[in-house]
Amino acid sequence: MSRLILLASCVLALAVLTRAEQLPVRTYTSADGLVHDQVERIMQDSHGFIWFCTVDGLSRFDGYRFTNYGVKDGLSLARVNEMIETRDGVYWVATNGGGVSRFDPAQDARRVAEARAGGESSAGEGRVFKTYRIGDEAQSNIVEAIFGDRAGNVWAGTQGGLFRLAGGREDGAFERVKLGIPAREERVANVVSFAEDAEGSIWVGTFYGVVRIMPDGRT
Repeated sequence: MSRLILLASCVLALAVLTRAEQLPVRTYTSADGLVHDQVERIMQDSHGFIWFCTVDGLSRFDGYRFTNYGVKDGLSLARVNEMIETRDGVYWVATNGGGVSRFDPAQDARRVAEARAGGESSAGEGRVFKTYRIGDEAQSNIVEAIFGDRAGNVWAGTQGGLFRLAGGREDGAFERVKLGIPAREERVANVVSFAEDAEGSIWVGTFYGVVRIMPDGRT
């Protein structure tokens, strides 16, 4: 009898384990409303929305449906490499040749409301992104990574080096930050990743190693 009980217990445990491993999986594609099937990066924002960076624009998923954004909405280029949301609720989008695009949901909502209150046509409501060109070279506008630090600065890692927008100011401009590597490699140093440590130093991943930028700007 004890052997029978043990065997029954093992079978039951195996059945429970098998069911536990069968996770519910669903695939979303352009047939479901995703702007493109090739997704480069995924981000969840502070409101719970999931954003998909694709080779043909951005898709935002609210749990039920996709809302898509592209060049017609003011995105500087359709191919998106990465996207972040900074602490002030502003979205920054790294494109593959069009520099950086910025979107402030609060500001855009006010603009649309004012336009409607004034009886203006809604034709101009679609352009929700502002474009920032990075440097004066094609390589520097291929933005591989984008990062917002605790001080409010926005960093752009490009195929033509490192750039920073001080304070993330809307009316500012991205300025080159020297990496402290040989001059002949400075403008071709692909910057592909960022991290900030507890002391406020920015760690920059490049094709020529890792660069640490101290809070006072020293490398």
